[in-house]
Amino acid sequence: MSVQWILTDRQGQEHLLPAVQRGEVDRAEDAPADSAAGTFAVRSPLPEGAFLKILDGSRTIFEGPVDEQTRLQNQGRELLRLQARSRASLLLDNEAKPGSFFYPSLGRLWREYWKELGFPPVRGDERVFPGELVIRKGSSRWGVLEAFCRQYLEVTPRVGPDGVIDATGEVPGEEVWAGRGRLLRLTERLLPRELVSEVISRTFADGEYGVKTVNEKAASRGIRRVRYLNEAEGVKPSSRRLLQELNRRYHTVEAAFRGILPLNVGDTLWVEGFPQAIRVTGVTLQWQQGTETTVIKGEVTDHVDG
Repeated sequence: MSVQWILTDRQGQEHLLPAVQRGEVDRAEDAPADSAAGTFAVRSPLPEGAFLKILDGSRTIFEGPVDEQTRLQNQGRELLRLQARSRASLLLDNEAKPGSFFYPSLGRLWREYWKELGFPPVRGDERVFPGELVIRKGSSRWGVLEAFCRQYLEVTPRVGPDGVIDATGEVPGEEVWAGRGRLLRLTERLLPRELVSEVISRTFADGEYGVKTVNEKAASRGIRRVRYLNEAEGVKPSSRRLLQELNRRYHTVEAAFRGILPLNVGDTLWVEGFPQAIRVTGVTLQWQQGTETTVIKGEVTDHVDG
């Protein structure tokens, strides 16, 4: 079954769009919201769109509010171009009321900032935490979520495909295999500049920088690069998490494949002929003149096939 693009107008009426002439869906680990864009040849103008959904059979590839709708008349043809972002864009686009929260919790913040946008209760640690969370003027509602997760949970939040805010720190991932015949190109990079050999931390406000965390991946390669981290502030990643994040950037891959692969950020990809697993950090699905392509970015893991 071919991919279906469905536009829901402001009155709630669904419109099945003709085959996309040129389209793209983009997902990235460092972008809270996915994005989509498509161009279609239509017979007549369509009503103003509110919501865009893309289906591959029964699998939802994308859904989210329309950001831009453009009508083009070109050599007698009527063209429609749509741009949209996933539901996480509602958190990015809405500012948060400034204030201070003593003993904050996910439940309290949900009631204050996210419930009225239509989000169900947040998945994550439901405890009430000591301390103060300061919300400054101009902060987005995503910024509130990110600040709380960084300061108290040490996780990266996300909005799942079901539209639920997830602060568990768990990224559900599937294992996907791609045959060599589907591979169009693959670029592999080693980035020694990302490796840090040791992090020296201060864990108490009036203490010294005396706690050393050694990174064996850098040390075994003869790389000497030291960082100092004030963990007493409580808002930065721990030395362990910092080294994990930097190590993951050391060995990366970009690859393109024929067809649409069922990939999401966090999945593990195995490519025939490539000996190691790839943790997917970015996915771009492309449609152009009847051809379909999947482009991925990923981090090579230490897991070796066989």
